[in-house]
Amino acid sequence: IDGRNEITQNLKSTILSSYPAADIEHIDNSVEAYGMCCVSKYDLIFCDYEAPQLNGLKAGQFLKTGEDSLNEQTPIVLVSPWVTELQTADAFACSIIEKSIETEKMVTLMKQLIGDQLVD
Repeated sequence: IDGRNEITQNLKSTILSSYPAADIEHIDNSVEAYGMCCVSKYDLIFCDYEAPQLNGLKAGQFLKTGEDSLNEQTPIVLVSPWVTELQTADAFACSIIEKSIETEKMVTLMKQLIGDQLVD
């Protein structure tokens, strides 16, 4: 999860409620996130559109097309307050969700993207 704020805390709680064994990594910015994605494979990646240094849209593009990324096939969810405006800009994203995340919608989305089990 890219970013550390109230929204990411809600994301963490939602994820852990449905995936209690999940190992969640919080990363402070998208540049650091890209570096981590070059050394580790993830089940699901959330990118904050308003992330500092590198917005989530650009970060997601790097994660999908970057030469060193290990996560070209990993589902990416772009978190943004401008969902409608970004629907056509999601060439890399599997989904775009609003920052005011509803728990039920988040769980449904996660199950659609990664199923009921996490990959070891």
